[in-house]
Amino acid sequence: MAFFGAAVAALEYQIQNVESELQQLQQRRAQEEENLRQAIATLNQLKIDLKLHEDAFTEKTNEQNKAKNDLEVQENELKTKQEQLHQMQRKHNQFMEKLANDQLSLEELIQKKQNLEGNLQTAQNDLVNLKSVQAQMKSQIEKFKESILKGERQADQLMHEAEQVSKELSLVNGNLIFLDQKFQRVLHSLQSNYEYKSSLQKVAPHLNNAINERRNQQNNVIFR
Repeated sequence: MAFFGAAVAALEYQIQNVESELQQLQQRRAQEEENLRQAIATLNQLKIDLKLHEDAFTEKTNEQNKAKNDLEVQENELKTKQEQLHQMQRKHNQFMEKLANDQLSLEELIQKKQNLEGNLQTAQNDLVNLKSVQAQMKSQIEKFKESILKGERQADQLMHEAEQVSKELSLVNGNLIFLDQKFQRVLHSLQSNYEYKSSLQKVAPHLNNAINERRNQQNNVIFR
């Protein structure tokens, strides 16, 4: 009887140890699952940030393309104005040559001269304005280029962070798989110990009866 009691006590002690280890594994598993959730949340946030950055990058690129197109239009217009200015200068020179040769009235000559000078001044003003606009457009394009370069650096950083989180996520998944396997082994061991304990408890009364009966038989033989 004492043997079975000691065996049951040993099994109970072993079961307590296994239950304690099982509880620790459950706590570690819960922590790993929390780490996994945090890693997934971080990865999702990085994906959102990357998408926003890509949208902003696309918008900046579109703005830069529009600015380039506007600059081309301004440059074409500038060339047109310059050609017009050259034509006005040629007409002015032709008029001055004709003025020396033709016998026009003084009033007509003065009026034509004033008209030509006015047209020439207008063309010169347009040319100055176009050059100013062209300088502003070039400055704006340079700013767009700087913004796009900055965006590309931010995108590279986000991609690097996303790769790091993915690696951490893979590591956490590996830890969870290992813990699940160990958890199953401990759970199986615990179940086997419970079954062994239950079997001992069922057999113990029969074994005790057999031992007592054997002792009685031995006592009867001695008394005879």
